[in-house]
Amino acid sequence: FRGLDVADMEFDKRTELCSAVVAETCEARDCALQVYQVGDDMVYSGGLCPKGNKDTSRRKTPNYVALYRKVLERHLARFTAPLDDAGERERVLIPRSLTFLNEKGTFYAALYRHLGFDVCISPESDDAIANLGANSAHSETCFPVKLAHGHAAYLKDHLRKGKDKILLVNAMAVEDAKRKFCPYVASAGFLAKDGLDFDNRDTLLPVIFFENSYFKVDQAVKADLDRVFGKRFGMKEIRSAIQKAQEAEKAFLDEIHTTGEKIFSGLKKKGEMVFVGLGRGYTVLDDKASSKVHELFQSYGLHFVPAFFFDLPNHDLDEIAPNMYWYQGQNILKGNLMVALDSSLFPVRETNFNCGTDSMILFHEEDIMNRAERPHLVLQTDGHNSNAQFGTRIMANYEVARTDAARPMEVEDF
Repeated sequence: FRGLDVADMEFDKRTELCSAVVAETCEARDCALQVYQVGDDMVYSGGLCPKGNKDTSRRKTPNYVALYRKVLERHLARFTAPLDDAGERERVLIPRSLTFLNEKGTFYAALYRHLGFDVCISPESDDAIANLGANSAHSETCFPVKLAHGHAAYLKDHLRKGKDKILLVNAMAVEDAKRKFCPYVASAGFLAKDGLDFDNRDTLLPVIFFENSYFKVDQAVKADLDRVFGKRFGMKEIRSAIQKAQEAEKAFLDEIHTTGEKIFSGLKKKGEMVFVGLGRGYTVLDDKASSKVHELFQSYGLHFVPAFFFDLPNHDLDEIAPNMYWYQGQNILKGNLMVALDSSLFPVRETNFNCGTDSMILFHEEDIMNRAERPHLVLQTDGHNSNAQFGTRIMANYEVARTDAARPMEVEDF
């Protein structure tokens, strides 16, 4: 206890590079540190390469998360404009969060571009966006939902009232069967609108059921456009834009899966171990939500490949995980099965604190891996500025994985 005099001490917070403030920097990576000054005392936090917790003898592997994002950005570039370069045209501003990173980003961007809008995307998640989200989201939401609020708040500062709209999607489900998004994702648009006090006239709030024969995407998009613009957009125009957006989405996914097949086949020929990043796109592919654990694998010379590079096999899960209600949960379980059936693959499950659905999904994942007698690494990543705590777990898992003697398994064995 410093005493009550601490109230009168000088306090300062700033961001500095490690080399500027730490005498014995590791020199492997010049991390950005949070520097807190209380009186004459200095406290440092953050940093992504824990000194003494790295093996410099290993050759760094490619950053496959960055590769995924590079492909995504190239496809988005066909439909988007720079956020800070506002012209005379109406714009739709889209948060880079939640289902956008769950393979729908290209669809959203192409859809509204083909409807005649300029489309602008928020930048990659960072500390500033995370702080904006923490200040506006409900405290009990998971970290990715807080990030979604942060991206919406960031775009609000760039929104020109009366000219621009912000897209706040409420993604409900996929297909007719029970393949739902979690309640927070399904209501993400309305949560962000209310939390950030957006005007109804400034927001596009479509309630979308993807690939559903009862609740059509064209009807949902038209109802939302009619709410904001009246009868300006006809159904024929909307259906044409949706078809072009679906074609753009397919082109993106085809390239991702083709790239993934090349990566996997090349690594398999070399006898390399592949650590498959399992989870939701808005965790695995977001540097804040994932705490950049993929960069730790990379620095240790281990190949970390997001499961989104794989065209997952369409296994029937009814006997393996009965009544699996969640769309993303079904895909995560299919990824687990793919890993369990291939001795060269090893699962790395990224999850976030306060994810209620994962409390159920992880039970089934552990059952799959236990049946296959395979190691199973689970990392709870929540935007930590330092990922040092994951380093020892990753290397401990590696030591188990490299001596893993996987036995041949078939889907029927599960």
